[in-house]
Amino acid sequence: MLRYLKIAKWRANKQFKQQQKSWQPHQVKLLSHIKSIWFNLNTAQKLYLLAFITLAIFKLTWLCATITIIALIIKFWPKFNQLWNSLAGKALILVFYASIANFVLASTSGIVNEVT
Repeated sequence: MLRYLKIAKWRANKQFKQQQKSWQPHQVKLLSHIKSIWFNLNTAQKLYLLAFITLAIFKLTWLCATITIIALIIKFWPKFNQLWNSLAGKALILVFYASIANFVLASTSGIVNEVT
């Protein structure tokens, strides 16, 4: 009985090694394809992909949110600077800030009136 188990184990190992050799070219093609995609992405896109993988595999929402915020900052900071360097852009940004502040103050006054 022990001899049959040894022979079965030997045959299984032999078949496994043959399968591994036949899969080797496919692994190389897949790895080279993934590398070509990865190196064609810019920094923000790499961070978005990393955030998606973090959320899909590890289920860490706080890390996903942090990585996404960093990617958004990298992507939109040059556009913000370009907008800020023009006079109309400064006016637009300040109007946006003022409207946000107005909504925040209205919301807080509603909360205060609700308490009293």
